[in-house]
Amino acid sequence: MTDIADHPIVYSLEDIVRDAEVDMQGGVANFAYLALAQHVRHTFLKSLGIDINVLMPVVTEVHGKYHQVMRESHRYRLDLRFYRGRLRYHFLTEITNLTTGALAFTADQEVVFIRNGVPVRADIIVEAIARTANIQGE
Repeated sequence: MTDIADHPIVYSLEDIVRDAEVDMQGGVANFAYLALAQHVRHTFLKSLGIDINVLMPVVTEVHGKYHQVMRESHRYRLDLRFYRGRLRYHFLTEITNLTTGALAFTADQEVVFIRNGVPVRADIIVEAIARTANIQGE
């Protein structure tokens, strides 16, 4: 997994842990961290105007690391970074527990984009980010 800090944050969300995301021991279930990483990725792509039903992001590999448990009612922030590899995009997610201040989870999601059943090089994402940066910089 690449060093996440090498890439700028391109998108962030804040939320609270819900009871349905917690296991019998009172901590967020492992699958819920992965679902949060997917949620921030999809929300980011939609914010760029990308229809994920047309240009479908398919995860080919995930490297995740659990750092510290979160519990029900804890507030958290999802920070998303990304970079384009040779053939795939890497969406890097950090989940920070705002209640405790501790890093809870990190993940590198390797994604290929599919359009009409065929993998495509999705330069549209880089172009959309550049447009967004230009608009915000004006």
